[in-house]
Amino acid sequence: MVKLTVRSAGALFAGAILIATLGSCQQKADMAQNASAIDTAASVAASDLHPCTVTGTQLTVEDCQAAQYWLDQSKQGVAAFNAPTWMVQGQTRLVTLAIGVAPPPEPPATTPAASAGGSPADTASTQADTATHADTAATPAAKAAPHHHFAIETPHDVVAGATVDKHEKIVDYHPFVGRQMAADLEGDGFDIKPISPRVQPIADQAVTTWEWEVKARQVGKRTLTMKTAVVMIDSQGKPQPLIPTTETKPVSVWIGFEGVLDILKALPDWLKALAGVGTAAGALFAAWKWLPFFRKPKDAPPKDPPD
Repeated sequence: MVKLTVRSAGALFAGAILIATLGSCQQKADMAQNASAIDTAASVAASDLHPCTVTGTQLTVEDCQAAQYWLDQSKQGVAAFNAPTWMVQGQTRLVTLAIGVAPPPEPPATTPAASAGGSPADTASTQADTATHADTAATPAAKAAPHHHFAIETPHDVVAGATVDKHEKIVDYHPFVGRQMAADLEGDGFDIKPISPRVQPIADQAVTTWEWEVKARQVGKRTLTMKTAVVMIDSQGKPQPLIPTTETKPVSVWIGFEGVLDILKALPDWLKALAGVGTAAGALFAAWKWLPFFRKPKDAPPKDPPD
């Protein structure tokens, strides 16, 4: 009876090992099949990509058509950003970009007779009377500037409120604007740190802002480049910026304390020693007025004249 039990346990153990082995083999086969399917899909997707002039990247035909659609749907917008005219090496400035949808055009003015559907003769007579008595009938309210139906602040106003330095210039321009916008600030010789999200939505009755911290690193004539682009979401759920609108601003960077230190570090050892001697001599000369034993006392007796 005991031998039968031991044999039964051995058989069960062997069966469990066999089942586990078969399961492991099946799992490896499934993984290999999935990897093969992924590689095949990737190769098919790569072969379906084509150059898309709307984005300047490789996209599928369907995604490129969608990009063209979103470009056609984009509107002429208004934008502004504050750019420094000059900076000192090592100095940090805050650059703010504001984007909004352009206000709608003013509707054409209509005369009372035309709106009432009068005859052409009556309309001409009314226009003549209006032209004749315009100066005498106009009131201060009528002479006021036309009201633009743009109840919110303009991008220029928003940037002007964020500008704190008089050595900054507000740059106004008109980029293409869509429902989603991406903004990038670039510049050789600068350390640029974005503070706001790169991609943000644009509303019809609001101004959207981006901010960057810009630190000048290299001396000389430099350029800051602002790039704004309408963004579409492709079939893979990834944002694809369209061809950007580019606006540049020159910036003069002057040498600062960091630049002086870099120059001193780059000097040869013998020049460093010579500079140290010169600095010590200058300090000794400057201390002459403060150290009494370098000066003649005011009450000292005059020297005897020579015989």
